[in-house]
Amino acid sequence: MSEERSDTSRSLEQPDRDDLKLINGIGIAVEDRLHDHGIYTFAQLVALSPADIAAAIAGLAGLSAERIIKQGWIGQARKLASKSVSSEAQEGIEALAEVEAPPVVVELELAAPAAEITEPVPPIVAPPGPEEDQIPQPVVAITEPIGVPRLSQIETVPAGTHTPQNCLPYGQPLDVRLTLDLSDVRVPNDTQFSYRASIYSKSLEGHSRQAVGETSGIFTPTDKVTVGIEGIVLPKDTYRLKAMVILNPMTTEPTPQSSLVASKESDLLLIF
Repeated sequence: MSEERSDTSRSLEQPDRDDLKLINGIGIAVEDRLHDHGIYTFAQLVALSPADIAAAIAGLAGLSAERIIKQGWIGQARKLASKSVSSEAQEGIEALAEVEAPPVVVELELAAPAAEITEPVPPIVAPPGPEEDQIPQPVVAITEPIGVPRLSQIETVPAGTHTPQNCLPYGQPLDVRLTLDLSDVRVPNDTQFSYRASIYSKSLEGHSRQAVGETSGIFTPTDKVTVGIEGIVLPKDTYRLKAMVILNPMTTEPTPQSSLVASKESDLLLIF
């Protein structure tokens, strides 16, 4: 391989950090503990269960899974994550607005006034036939995304290769390849999406959670979109990787942003 990546003694370059203290119930001590477990963003909190969060901050008095549910940490994190991605989309919208678009000329043809009817006109009766089945149906304009995106695949790929593998030797850097299925999502014409994709590891043998990788960008939606994320060297263990992708439509119209979220767990990953 042409490039050499750091192992776990050099931790993953930290992703963009969100201010977790914006969540009611999270103070400095809780935020520091979450950082110790590689949890830096609202999106990562949304991907966790209350029991997972309680395990990460175990030892802080009174912070149980029941209290996390009662205070609605995950719901608050979901709203804040949506706002965070929306702000990135707005920057793209402002950039698009600076590009001068060619003027659009619409020509309207005015109907001539109806002639005055002086004699009764017999009703026109269309003859029966296949033409009756050719009545055009009304077209409903789409003004915002409709449908649910799905993560159809999470693949772990040894760095520098293209073939997915679920068993990797220790010391082997890995990449994560996500396949996003948008075949059930309908969007207005020429709409682009901004996205943020996050991956973290879930150890089955007791190791702490780790942020494996994160990326963001903009794409034009098709039925299937592939997103590649550069990962890290993981300790020897058995894992499941949890992926989460948040999408926001980018439009030049000042409409409310409707975030679309897709998440999925990978098959077992063995580092030996």
